[in-house]
Amino acid sequence: MSGKYLSDEIADKHYKEARQCVIAMQAASVTMLQRRFRIGYTSAAKIIDRLEENGVIGPYEGSTPRKVLIKE
Repeated sequence: MSGKYLSDEIADKHYKEARQCVIAMQAASVTMLQRRFRIGYTSAAKIIDRLEENGVIGPYEGSTPRKVLIKE
């Protein structure tokens, strides 16, 4: 076993498209990614974490979608 979880592979597969989507919509949330890409919570949360780590979105602010720090 490679030590990589299925959710990691799914997050990797959808990251670039999710980044483009978030920038175009100027909002980001785990729920939005789950619905848009038909993925589970863990995969969507990993994408959100990577987007934050890479400076694409701001930090968690409760129940509101995260702010996108990059314009189109």
